[in-house]
Order: sequence, then structure tokens, then C-alpha cells
Amino acid sequence: MDDKVTHQQMSGLSLPELRNLLNKQIGLKQRMADKNAETRAALGTFTTNIHNIRARIKSLSPADEPTEITDHAILRYLERVRGVNMDEIRAELDTPVLREAIKRNPTGRITINGVVFAIENKVLVTVIYPDGDKTP
Repeated sequence: MDDKVTHQQMSGLSLPELRNLLNKQIGLKQRMADKNAETRAALGTFTTNIHNIRARIKSLSPADEPTEITDHAILRYLERVRGVNMDEIRAELDTPVLREAIKRNPTGRITINGVVFAIENKVLVTVIYPDGDKTP
């Protein structure tokens, strides 16, 4: 939705036309604010639902069932507890060969030395070892 008003567009408008344009923009802003409020309310409902469902699953699950752990939690653990330097890993991944390959193919999969790099809009999103081996 592109409702941007430029100075050039306004330069030829009369005072009543400018007032109408202002009212239109105020109306559009209010509709967007209303949609935003609806979205926030819906997100709150979904968040509550997720919490309640997880609590119910937990209450029905055996005590020895493993804890659900997110990838984000694992990364923070590796970084903060184990002392893994994430910036060093980024630097290790960010090679001139990868940069050149991304220039030629900004979205897709790139294989370098048997390792597959998945790229989306010039961003490395995951690394895959096709044969399941964890060492390149």
C-alpha cells in the first residue's frame, strides 16, 4: 500500500483539496491503527492459547518426558555458558568464496566443499551436510 504524498503532488492543490487530502490521510492512519489494535488483540489471544495448550500438555505428559528446548535457547547456552564465540563462527562462515557465490545467486542453495549453504535474499539462513556427516 503506497499512500505517500509528495511535495510535488501537493504543490498544485488548492486549500480545500489539501484539507480533503489531510482528512483522507487521517482516516487511513486511523484504519491502520484499528487493524494494528485488532492484530495485537489476536496475537494476545493466540499467545494465551499456546500457553494454555502447553500447560495442558505438560499436565498430561509423564514426568520423565524431555523438556522442549528452542534453537534460540541452545544458541544462547552455547554462547553464554559454553563460551562459544558466535562472531568467530560468523567470520568463519563469511568467506570470500561464499560472498562471490551469493553475488551470483542471492537466493537458493550453494554448494562449497561439499557443504550446502541455503541463501535467502543474500542472507545465509542454514547450512546443510547432504550426507548427514557433521564434518566437512
